Amino acid sequence: MDLWVNLKQYCWARCLQEAVPNALVIPQQEPDPAIYKLPSEILQLIVRFLPTSSAAVFVLSSKRLLRSLGTEIFTELNKGKWQTDSLDIIVPNLLPIQQERHNFFLLLDRDVKHLIFCHHCQIIHHPDAWCPATYRSNTIAGTFTLVFPKVFWAMKCYRLGHPTGPALARLSPTIVTYTESWTHQLCHRPRIVSGTFYLRTQHWILLPKPVYPTTFCYWWLCVHEGVCTDSPSKLRDLLICRLSHYSSDVPCPMCYGLKQCERCLTEYQIDTKRLQGSGIAIVISVWQRFGACTSPFDVDWWCHFIHHPPKPPRFLPDSIRTAYEGEHFDFDVHRTRKESDAFVFKGVQGLERIGES
Repeated sequence: MDLWVNLKQYCWARCLQEAVPNALVIPQQEPDPAIYKLPSEILQLIVRFLPTSSAAVFVLSSKRLLRSLGTEIFTELNKGKWQTDSLDIIVPNLLPIQQERHNFFLLLDRDVKHLIFCHHCQIIHHPDAWCPATYRSNTIAGTFTLVFPKVFWAMKCYRLGHPTGPALARLSPTIVTYTESWTHQLCHRPRIVSGTFYLRTQHWILLPKPVYPTTFCYWWLCVHEGVCTDSPSKLRDLLICRLSHYSSDVPCPMCYGLKQCERCLTEYQIDTKRLQGSGIAIVISVWQRFGACTSPFDVDWWCHFIHHPPKPPRFLPDSIRTAYEGEHFDFDVHRTRKESDAFVFKGVQGLERIGES
């Protein structure tokens, strides 16, 4: 999208944002700022000493400055558009003019509540707008797509002091998959703690008998830990071990306690619960840390979406779970009535979605 078209959308959204709460307020005449009294030559010298991104925001701050200083600076910024198809998840090497264009949109992003700057398509748009580059690799737990614009919007609301409930609710779906031999319920609960975005995902798997089903396939806790058909995997071995002694009270050194992913900021633990009249429930609680989410090129974000990160992040054991839960965690106290009612064994294929995404 051309920079001029996106600037028109930004200005329109900015006008609506200011007009709605002030619709019944009678505007008062205010004296012109002192800077308006400066000649155009002095203003041009001021702009010359500013970074291109700051100068563009300065010019855009009023119609009078725009008439005095012209639009050449926006023509220059428009030359800094990236080639979106060449973007990688890891931070790209930007030319100076590309970095200035990037910084310019970040400055504009502070002004509008319901729009965000998309780092991939390099324009300001709604968090729900379709962006192919954003959806390319951002998938967690197989059926849940955690796209950066929606998380960025939630973190933006947090940093600006706005309510984060609506933004987080859109990232909290519950997905239930029914098959002939098991039921899988996936519950996502994001949380912002001290300026850091966390996600707790709970996998509830209902089995009629304590036997590992051979039909488990393409099912993941993160992109590195999961089950893929009958191929050997760490998670598959842990589940088989846990089911072999699900009723024992003696902690097993192999499958008991908190586990860590070696390639991303993920911790998880496996629990079991006997459901009277229904079967055995395997409960896998997963905690993930995504950082401050100021950019999709931060290592805390992209380590969750590539299979072989060049520098796997390091973190203290139990640091992610404790930051999210506090001192104590009970895997069975967070479920809602709708989630409990939907967690049944139907014996047929089906998919049910509870909540938004």
